[in-house]
Amino acid sequence: MATASVQASKQINQPASKIYGAIADYQKHHPNFLPRNYFKKLEIESGGVGAGTIFKADMDVYGNKSTLRMKVTEPQPGRVIQETDLASGLFTTFTVEPLGAAQSPAAQSKVTITTQWQQPAGLKGWLQSKVQAFFMGRIYKEELDLLANYLEKI
Repeated sequence: MATASVQASKQINQPASKIYGAIADYQKHHPNFLPRNYFKKLEIESGGVGAGTIFKADMDVYGNKSTLRMKVTEPQPGRVIQETDLASGLFTTFTVEPLGAAQSPAAQSKVTITTQWQQPAGLKGWLQSKVQAFFMGRIYKEELDLLANYLEKI
């Protein structure tokens, strides 16, 4: 089976530590920058901050409703956080890269959201993955904009 993926990035005018902290905090911060048109509910099952957190996310993407049960790991704490769907193996990685001096009042960071999943076989699977990647890319761009706006307020 082939692997499919989608990626979106944005430069955000915030220190990497502040961005990473908001992404890793699924109780207080993370729900505040999820696009409400698609993410209908986020429920913490265990943990809540960083590695070991398990949560359910109810999604509705253009009428296609699904529930993902995700486990959070931190392959590179402070830089990379990953959510893995326990049913399908699909995983989403948030990578936060500082740009310039981290302590600068004008600190900037690049945030990248990447999702990878197993593409079903055949032409139908290929087409399905292309459509899924298109919509996920749009959702991630919106999520990154919401993240940047949210971080301005906290």
